[in-house]
Amino acid sequence: MKKIGVLALGLAIGLGLMSCYLGVFKSGSISMDFSGLSGRAIQNGYVARVYLLADGLLFSTGGGTPFAAEVEVDQYLGAKVKIDGLPAGPVYKALVGFGPVTDGVFSPEYYGESPRFQITPGGDTATSVSMQYPPFSIIRYSTDLMSRNIKAVGNNFGNMIAAEDTRLYYTYFDGSNFSPIGVNEQYDLAADSLRANGLSTGDVGSWNTWLNTNNGIFPFTTDGWGFQTDFNSTLSGPRDILQSGTALVGGYYALFFRRTSGLGGSYIVGTNRNSPTLWTWVSVDVPGLTDMAMGGSNAFFAASGAGFALPPAFLTDPVMAKHRKNFSAPAPIQALGVRSGAPSMVYMGTTDGVWFASMDETNYEFAVDTPLDRILETAGEPIEKIAVSTWTSSSDNQAYLSRYWLFIKTGGSVYKIPFYAVFPGKPTGIAWDSSHNLYISGTEGLAAVSVGGS
Repeated sequence: MKKIGVLALGLAIGLGLMSCYLGVFKSGSISMDFSGLSGRAIQNGYVARVYLLADGLLFSTGGGTPFAAEVEVDQYLGAKVKIDGLPAGPVYKALVGFGPVTDGVFSPEYYGESPRFQITPGGDTATSVSMQYPPFSIIRYSTDLMSRNIKAVGNNFGNMIAAEDTRLYYTYFDGSNFSPIGVNEQYDLAADSLRANGLSTGDVGSWNTWLNTNNGIFPFTTDGWGFQTDFNSTLSGPRDILQSGTALVGGYYALFFRRTSGLGGSYIVGTNRNSPTLWTWVSVDVPGLTDMAMGGSNAFFAASGAGFALPPAFLTDPVMAKHRKNFSAPAPIQALGVRSGAPSMVYMGTTDGVWFASMDETNYEFAVDTPLDRILETAGEPIEKIAVSTWTSSSDNQAYLSRYWLFIKTGGSVYKIPFYAVFPGKPTGIAWDSSHNLYISGTEGLAAVSVGGS
């Protein structure tokens, strides 16, 4: 997250925004007060960070730069922000984060959003923002990765690896205290002519993590950052791999991957990273793929708004029509998450929230007597990513990411947190570690939330 410049208390923030709304010549102001914040919560040095949505899109001052009002508040005067010069016409919503700034790093302790409102031309529109304190730990950031474009984060047997285009970072985070996310080691991918697309848990012998790149899949460990460089040397076709995952089936590992406009994989017969033994690679063109997730034994894919599953048998007999099990949701599917079990639970992130259903992976069928259900709090939101905590069978921790909100489900409750006002920049990825910490990567850095759970 970028270091913020704090504006003076009580300053009315004027905006030269007419160029963003051609033909709009009338403007007004908005005055916001933040309900739910007691005098005890407001301390000297605390900052209200405000972003605006206009007609459902992030409000910009031009040039693609999101408008942000960052105002230091006074514990005696209360938290209030007035913004002048807003164009009349759009329907607005304010996204707010609130908390202290230490060495230029914003650490929000409260968050909230306003109801929708429109500006009265030439007048002042008043609205109240209901602020909430998250039931889990305060959100923390990595000062080492501040302002870096972190495009992915992945689990490495409980620890986490974050990825820029050509650099990996081995991170650590203690959710029980107030320390920031730290970085232990780094690895330069440019020396290997690689670009990171994503990270997936390996869980195969001594391979801790799959690195998905522009030139295939590479298993590696953090012990010396050792790569198995010839792992996919016989992989044919496009090698721009976006996601991957494994399932243990009959003593062997079934490896699936998603690439640009296609999918494939291989059986892994040997787990010695120095001399791996693989079945012949499979690579099949499938248009419109947007996401994949691994279950206990099957791979699940989203393509052109619909979903389908493939069993490991596909890897030895790659006939799609023979093995493909199709499924759908009431709205187009964009993202997937799976909790393995008996039965497994398949979560579908759609253009209208999250839907889910149970599936018997052994018989490769959805339960007939279990109807499709939904996460009601996500209704109306287009879900782009899903992360399901799989470290304990009893854990109920899940995360759903939409364009401007992160939903965290834990203990049967769902919490909605605005991304830009609280987390760093545009979201790029979410992943759980083994200690119930949720990591969030973004275009301005890396954040983590200690959610807790069984």
